[in-house]
Amino acid sequence: MELREEPVKETPGQAPPEGGQMASEGRPMASEGKEKSERKYTRKLESKLKEWTAQIERLRVKAKAAGEDVKIKYNREIGNLEKKKEVVEKGLRELMKSSDEAWEAVKHATDKAMSDFKQALDAALSKVKKSK
Repeated sequence: MELREEPVKETPGQAPPEGGQMASEGRPMASEGKEKSERKYTRKLESKLKEWTAQIERLRVKAKAAGEDVKIKYNREIGNLEKKKEVVEKGLRELMKSSDEAWEAVKHATDKAMSDFKQALDAALSKVKKSK
């Protein structure tokens, strides 16, 4: 039987119980290893969001240079991507403030949002290549 450390429960603004630690986001910390893993995941997600933002901006540049009918299609795709990116950004914000108990559920939802965004981005980039 595996022993698991129970998360520290406390109310906001209250110091952690004796010997307890708080994660950098101000939530109880189950273990240092888990916090490192969580930080690594959020840094990766932040990096992906920056990369995706740059790709959306490149699409915007192409849209401005395109003919009017193609520009409409580009802008529709860009709008769709922006909405999906907002869902991922919301997931990141929720991850940064979620409790240890909620972390996995929020991470799962964020992973799904990332997958949806990536599929939409790939589809948009494919359409752009075909419209040239």
